[in-house]
Order: sequence, then structure tokens, then C-alpha cells
Amino acid sequence: MVERARTGDRAALGQLLQREQGRIYNVCLRMVGSRADAADAAQEAMLKAVGAIDRFEGTSRFGTWLTRIAINESYTLLRKRQRRSMASLDAPAGHKDDDAPRSDPADTEPGPAQRVQQDEQTALALKALHTLEPDHRAILILRDLQGLDYGEIADALDLKRGTVKSRLFRARMALRAALDAPTTTEHPAPAAASSTEAQP
Repeated sequence: MVERARTGDRAALGQLLQREQGRIYNVCLRMVGSRADAADAAQEAMLKAVGAIDRFEGTSRFGTWLTRIAINESYTLLRKRQRRSMASLDAPAGHKDDDAPRSDPADTEPGPAQRVQQDEQTALALKALHTLEPDHRAILILRDLQGLDYGEIADALDLKRGTVKSRLFRARMALRAALDAPTTTEHPAPAAASSTEAQP
């Protein structure tokens, strides 16, 4: 089916994208923490995959290639969100910036059926996940939530296998620190746990 899609078979490509749609949305959701933003990032990833399918070399699985596009789209959205947040600091006191990121619990909660199954520890882990640096967040999502192996993660994030292992270790340590850190309404857990990581 991948070969057919690469040679211009739109029906085959549509089937591939439909098969991956839910998983890609979940990757984006865990990255950006908002259902609306996740839907936008996933849709943009799908559109870019359509435009780039003829350049897909097939050296990795189609799902891994699409995951890489989705992660990159999530990074782009997070950078835009950060710029909006910084711009909102210049707004007069009392000004409500509708575009500024905000911690809306409804944005990070799963659907009703999943919410019934989700225990308190899972909720705390997901909350801590969103305090991490995006690079750490991405590798934890791909390994611990999506179950990708080291080779697939290396392909998805364009990293060497050794870098995947070391970054995953640091990401897990950062997540543990975030889970262990005391939290208050005035002083949320910092996102600087991974700031000392050397870039590959």
C-alpha cells in the first residue's frame, strides 16, 4: 500500500493516513496538551504527508515517518504558543489575551470513556509530562506511550541510537523530578529539569 501511495495512488494514501490518524492525534495531544491545538497539528502533519509522499524513501516505516512530521508540527505550534505568551506580557494589566496559552483542565482531560479508566497516578504523570522540555516530552511519548523501539525513535526524531538512549534516561529523570517536586497554586513545578541536556 505504501508503494502504491508513493506512486500517486490517492486511495492507498488515504487508507494509510486513516489508519494512523488516531495515533498521530494522540502524539500531538501529549505534545501540546490541548485538544484543539492537537487537532490542528495532526491535520497539518497529514497535509504535509500528502504533499511529501513522493519523497518518502521507505527507509523507515510509514508510521514512523508520519510521526516525525507530527512531532515537528507540534514543535512549531509550541514555539508559536511561546511567542504569543511572551507578547502577552506587554498587554496592560487586566487585559485578557484570548490567544495566550492557558492551563485549562478541560484541554488536557481525555474523553469520558478514557476518564473513567484513568487513575490518579496517570493523571499526575501526564500533568508532569507537560512541565518538561519539548525534546524530553517527545521521547517519553514515543517510547513509553507509543511503544516505539530505539530505532524507530531515532528515525522519528532524527537522532542517533546512542543519543536516544541517553536522552530517554535524562527525560525519565526529569519526569521523576517533576513528579517528586512539591506543587502549589502559586509556584508550579518548573520546566527546567532538562535544561542541562547537551544537544546531540
